[in-house]
Amino acid sequence: EWTAPAAGAGNVQVFVAGNAANGDGGTSGDRIYTANITLTPQASLPCTFSLSSSSISSSAAAGNAVVLIQASRAGCAWSGWSNSSFLTLMGATAGSSSGSVTVNYSANTGAGRTGTVTIGGQTFTVTQSGTCDFSLRPGTISTSATGGVYNATLTLMGTQCRWVVQQPPSVTANPGEGNTAGIFNQSFTVYPNFSTQARSLSVYVENAAMTISQSGNPLTSNERFVQLVYFAFLGRLPAAAELASQSASLIAGTSRDDMIVTFFASDEFNAKGRFVAGLYVGLLNRDAEFNGWIFQRGALQNGVVTLSGLVTNFINSLEFQLQNGALRNEDYVRLLYRQVLLREPTASEVSGQAAALSIGVTTRTNMAYGFLASSEFQGGTGPRLTAFLLYAGLLQRDATTAERSILMAQIQFGTTVRAAALNILNSNEFGDFLK
Repeated sequence: EWTAPAAGAGNVQVFVAGNAANGDGGTSGDRIYTANITLTPQASLPCTFSLSSSSISSSAAAGNAVVLIQASRAGCAWSGWSNSSFLTLMGATAGSSSGSVTVNYSANTGAGRTGTVTIGGQTFTVTQSGTCDFSLRPGTISTSATGGVYNATLTLMGTQCRWVVQQPPSVTANPGEGNTAGIFNQSFTVYPNFSTQARSLSVYVENAAMTISQSGNPLTSNERFVQLVYFAFLGRLPAAAELASQSASLIAGTSRDDMIVTFFASDEFNAKGRFVAGLYVGLLNRDAEFNGWIFQRGALQNGVVTLSGLVTNFINSLEFQLQNGALRNEDYVRLLYRQVLLREPTASEVSGQAAALSIGVTTRTNMAYGFLASSEFQGGTGPRLTAFLLYAGLLQRDATTAERSILMAQIQFGTTVRAAALNILNSNEFGDFLK
């Protein structure tokens, strides 16, 4: 029998011997085995600690985090304390085995900050965002049914002022986002209201809001439809003579879908609305988004940029450069044929156009402008472009992925612009624009 030593005697060595015999009466094949084992009392093992996490990031609001501490064995004493004025430890701040500590952080009214606490010799870090106060003035704008451009002052005070303007579909804001504090002149474009009912629109910049109250439209149903078509496809409201003439045409028997088809094929629409949408598809190989399209179209309409200047902006954009890199002239020509004219160029077309670029007869901007202004492009009914333009023009929004896919498939299988437009005209959504 073995009797354990008294507590505190230190390490204990145990020696063991064993005899393995084969029972043949001799020593051949037998063997003696020996071993020794050192037993260390648990209280002599070192104490180590680990935390459930080493850091958190928080908003500027007050809050707390629960941190678990794991001891390597029972009886390991630990304590915790704060190294930063905005951090405090709540509940147990010491123990002799595994446990938990609650770290409270106060609300931050200044710049972003980082602090630490120590628990069991381990560091826990809290990174807290700073604050930003937003103010948008005036708080309320009243406008007529025709809408217009209005200015507001956006004031941001603080250190963490990342902001994005959130506007309803009937309002475009420029600029729409930023990441610095300061005072900004914010421009808002309110689209016309084609309904007889007044409406209220809200624009938000983080927690600051501006309410836009817009009057209902007092004109007749035909006159409001004419206004909508002009704005949808030409980016402007009709002059008085145009309004009277087109309204009389409807009364005389011109159908609404006839009018849309006429505008969809007009030179003014081709030179602006279709041209801008074609820039996105032709140069960036993607559909325009409604707000971007209407902003660029408005810039053309108001003389802020020329057609060639707009082409240059797209070619020089980071998006175009990242997609295409340093294109050879031949590759640039092929890109225009495939994405603008929706066909493969012949060998002679590639060589001829590339040569014109190489010897300086034309520039890449002028070539892209020529493709987008060509009768082949303007007369085409590329399903992708047509689907975007009908939704953007008539419903003043982007089509959903499903809506775009369905309409593109319908056009590919022979649905005409007239038929596609008529489906939208008969929808409840379009009816709400004129109710």
